[in-house]
Amino acid sequence: MIDRNRLALDEQEVWDETFPDGFWGGSPHRDGPHLRLWSYGYICMLELGRIPEPVTEVLRDDPNIAEMLAELIRLRRAARRIGE
Repeated sequence: MIDRNRLALDEQEVWDETFPDGFWGGSPHRDGPHLRLWSYGYICMLELGRIPEPVTEVLRDDPNIAEMLAELIRLRRAARRIGE
């Protein structure tokens, strides 16, 4: 889905915590790869304050995920306003 090596070191740490058995470990057939990436992006937003660019690139290209990504970005902006 994405090259883990394109992620910053702190993003890689979150990746490893989110997917301890690898991206395809567990039950990916139940989630779907885009939902897994969306979840990872949301976790990064909460823990790091940003969504990794490689994740945004993949999700932006999928029209079915576009609305979830837009919501994620709205939540990110709201979280920033609360923190100000």
